[in-house]
Amino acid sequence: MPTSPQRTRVVRDRGFLSLNLVDFSGGVNLRDALTELGLNESPSLWNVTVNERGGIEKRLGYVKWNASTIPNPVTRSYYSRVADLLLHYSQADGKLYSDPGTGVLTLRRTWTAGFQADVVDFAGKVYAIHPTDGLYTSTNGVTWTAVTATSGTTPHGSLIAVWQNKLWTNDSAVATRLNFSAAGDATKWDPADGAGSNDIREGRDGEAPLVALFGATGVDYQTNPSLLVFKQRSCHRVTDSSTGAYVTIDGATGAAGQNAAAAAYGRIYTVTAQGIFETDGLSPLIPVGDKLQKQFTPAAMDYTRESGFCVGSQTGRLYFSVCRQGATANDLCLEYNPLFKATTLRSDAAGVYVSYTKNADTLLGASPSTGQLYRMNSGGSDDSADIESWFSTKVLEPVSGRMSRLQHLRVLGRGTNLTVSILPDFQTSGFEYTVTIVGEGFEWDSDGWDDPDVGWGEDIVEGYDDLWPRKVGRSFQIRVDEKSSLTGIAPPLPGEGVAQTVGAWALLGLELDLTQLTPV
Repeated sequence: MPTSPQRTRVVRDRGFLSLNLVDFSGGVNLRDALTELGLNESPSLWNVTVNERGGIEKRLGYVKWNASTIPNPVTRSYYSRVADLLLHYSQADGKLYSDPGTGVLTLRRTWTAGFQADVVDFAGKVYAIHPTDGLYTSTNGVTWTAVTATSGTTPHGSLIAVWQNKLWTNDSAVATRLNFSAAGDATKWDPADGAGSNDIREGRDGEAPLVALFGATGVDYQTNPSLLVFKQRSCHRVTDSSTGAYVTIDGATGAAGQNAAAAAYGRIYTVTAQGIFETDGLSPLIPVGDKLQKQFTPAAMDYTRESGFCVGSQTGRLYFSVCRQGATANDLCLEYNPLFKATTLRSDAAGVYVSYTKNADTLLGASPSTGQLYRMNSGGSDDSADIESWFSTKVLEPVSGRMSRLQHLRVLGRGTNLTVSILPDFQTSGFEYTVTIVGEGFEWDSDGWDDPDVGWGEDIVEGYDDLWPRKVGRSFQIRVDEKSSLTGIAPPLPGEGVAQTVGAWALLGLELDLTQLTPV
């Protein structure tokens, strides 16, 4: 597990002070006062990510996935390994599209419009469920046929999952009911064949509807196999596949909706109007976004659109898209790094995510308002638009609120045309400097002595820039801003092959040299 480099140091010598910051792994903190933040936290950042060693990098952008926009937003996406297709569903018009992984969306079926639907692989086929039209199956994701029960009644619902070799669904007729099929057979729904149902009614939201089903994907349940059933304000674990018996693991917290749960590093993460939470599937959900709590209030968040909140994951990062007050759809993305437990804020919110793992863990995000899908974390622009980004340190009080002069500021990182601002004494604007940080390695036989076999070249990916602001204040805050469609290049791993594309700029360290003045 990566750890943040604990190398922040303070050196004092006869009124001279040097403060070195090289750890920004705390992410954003919207909860605490500017001077109460940890040295590794930020009160304001936008469109950046925390890298594996606690540095700040600009995020990558997104590019169009489907060349032709479909009529309405995608509300559910699923990658079927059985059909080897991506399947995209639009609730507004009831249309289901197939996608071979190239962004070519082809209409395959139209169900009754206006209802949520769900898709899953089971027993060598693909199954889709709809509250009005019922259960359908396909062998190839192209041709769909209604499932006719050979025993019991075929369910109608909006949620479907696989657990213990059975199909599990909610029930459009009874909001709290959980149905399950016979083992390995989606045509048998009679208890005599090992199928059945159970009502999830425990807790203070006992009559609330089921909103999400989540199997054990990515979580170790060798000794406690289970299916998680979410309501918006509770979470329940089904422990017996023969009866549907369950226990309530949390009576106060659940998931916002159908797309609001994902797994990473053996944990399950959810988002609701109350915040971001995690569980091991056995214990109550605990908050992991407590430093964002001011954002999860009725004044800031549109609770009426909670069911549209969603979460996606890629390479160990989680992306939570939510809707703020004044917006008509999800408009804020919260990127969470589970290893550092740090969150950053992004403008690339989605309406639904899907991981296309066949293609190198590609993360797709659907536009919250149009029928456009995007490949996330790709390129330097958001669909050809420049990305605005910034990062601010906490308010630093180098000599406990006494007057000092910031003589020198050294910036370690990379990037061109960065605006570095020095903000004394809680000012919101201050002294701005344009900085370009380009490595300047010495190249033998070009810059120096005649030895072509020795030298390290000039393609250094990091560098320093030194500023001499000589500004006076009791406190100082450093901010970096940049807006462009540029990307950066990191060295190939492990030293050969294709170079890695990264964000346009990075902040890896700040060194402040100050002189203490006579207190005023």
